[in-house]
Amino acid sequence: MVYNCTTGVSNPIYWRDLERLIKESILLQPCENVIWYPGGSFKGSRFMNNICVAISHLLPAYLMDTCTRIAGRKPIMVTVQNKLLRAAECLEFFTTHEWKFTNTNMLKLYESLPPSDRELFNFDVNDINWQEYMQLYWLGIRRFILKEDLSNDSAARSRLRKSVTPSLIAVSANSTGTLLFLKVSSSLSAADSFVSEVVYQTNVLLARRVSESEPRLLHTPLFPEK
Repeated sequence: MVYNCTTGVSNPIYWRDLERLIKESILLQPCENVIWYPGGSFKGSRFMNNICVAISHLLPAYLMDTCTRIAGRKPIMVTVQNKLLRAAECLEFFTTHEWKFTNTNMLKLYESLPPSDRELFNFDVNDINWQEYMQLYWLGIRRFILKEDLSNDSAARSRLRKSVTPSLIAVSANSTGTLLFLKVSSSLSAADSFVSEVVYQTNVLLARRVSESEPRLLHTPLFPEK
């Protein structure tokens, strides 16, 4: 007999909820060295996603690395962006498909327990508060993966406020560039093909500049075992 302890049927969370909760958590507890105001959204179209990747991710990365080279320092943003794109490609199959797991057996098992055992072995997924869950999840990422000092939140919030203006300018430029691109393109299919080719060629160029070692997905546990 299979027992699926899943939340999809009893306490589901949707992409729109995940997007909102992630933003709330990041704004509440920003990173120490934030240089860009947190934003973005899930796209329902590969075409629009390719445009946003090219304008909002690749172009700023190249511009920042150019300024870094002029200042005589080592550029890293293109390399970082390339690794992020590869990680996103690894997750694409799972983020664009849906699976439904029934948890009927798990619910029956929980209901068969006496009250004392329910309290001691509480696996009722209905008790999960997704807002609190995402906030703890984000704090775990900052502490155990990014290795940040969580006591410097005041300085991080101050740096976050300073990043609002340049981010708004970039968003406005992004929107304007997207509209102009759509207007100039002769057709949606032709534009989609063009953007896909641009992103592909850009990724090829980026890959040549990245070290031979492939980026690895992080599997660091949220809370280490004692």
